[in-house]
Amino acid sequence: MERFFIERSARMNRRARLRTMTGSEIIDTSIRVYQQLGWTFLRATILPTFFAVSAIAFVKSYILPSLFSTSDAGNLTTQFSEVAFAVALAVFVGGPLLVVGVSASTAIVTQLVSDFMIGNVPTADGAIRTAFRTLGSLVKVHFWELLLSGSGLIGALALSALSSLIDQATVDENVLAGIVALLAVGSMVVGGFIFLVVVSRHALAAPAAVLENLKPRAAAKRSVQLLKGQGPIISGYGNVWGLYVVLLVVSIVANVSLYGFLSMVGFPSRFESYFDNLPMGGLVIEALGLVPMFLWVWTLVPVWAVTVTIIYYERRIRLEGYDIEALAGDVWRSDRQNRFEL
Repeated sequence: MERFFIERSARMNRRARLRTMTGSEIIDTSIRVYQQLGWTFLRATILPTFFAVSAIAFVKSYILPSLFSTSDAGNLTTQFSEVAFAVALAVFVGGPLLVVGVSASTAIVTQLVSDFMIGNVPTADGAIRTAFRTLGSLVKVHFWELLLSGSGLIGALALSALSSLIDQATVDENVLAGIVALLAVGSMVVGGFIFLVVVSRHALAAPAAVLENLKPRAAAKRSVQLLKGQGPIISGYGNVWGLYVVLLVVSIVANVSLYGFLSMVGFPSRFESYFDNLPMGGLVIEALGLVPMFLWVWTLVPVWAVTVTIIYYERRIRLEGYDIEALAGDVWRSDRQNRFEL
């Protein structure tokens, strides 16, 4: 009986959610959804977050330091090979770990938010089963995004290598090496912009893959189709770029609050003393250092997934009349029930 009343109330209230929204209304709805389902999100995404944080820690601790050190300072060939090896490790070891973690968390949260939006009762077990079914497609989508968005960084590293090569092969008065070095710096800036553009174009690929069971290429095309404007209907890219601003603000507030609280309780220095003499104490201390990053990723990825799922439904309502389709489904369902009772 309790489940029946919950489901009936959810279906009655979904008409207030399935409607066209402005950018601010999308953010407000996202906040309310997070308030109601936040603990469910966090419980269901602990393990995927470990994968994502492991990838970030691997790149931060092993890949980035290797880019600024070399075993042979006088040999450019050795330096180039070391940089190429480090980049390959970042892409093909850290990249899959990050993509699997983010994809699994996104799939779980997307299914939970979808159930909430259309009036079903969100359950973590059902969302996890759906995530496993669609994880392969989502991983391919996100890994392709990672390669496309990383093209600017790879170009910057290539220009940096070219600058070093020109500097070694020409006289000191030649300014060409400096110009190429400046181009490398500019490529890094352009690479960051390319990352934002690629992610914005494919922002709705995850909801499309999970909720419509689409393959990677079809999901990416579906995202572009839903986000672009049609006639008098404006595009949805403004909502995605507005989400970037929200994520930046949330990230700053979360980091300031988190690090402020941890410094007040003396974390991690006070806790490290407890593990100094243990056999695996060094490993435990390293893990403690990752706690702030884990909490940051754990809370931020669901914010992204919640909002893009709401944008997905808003664009379908605006472009395809999905709210009318849902209402028609209610009418036909009620009609079948009445015929059965008669």
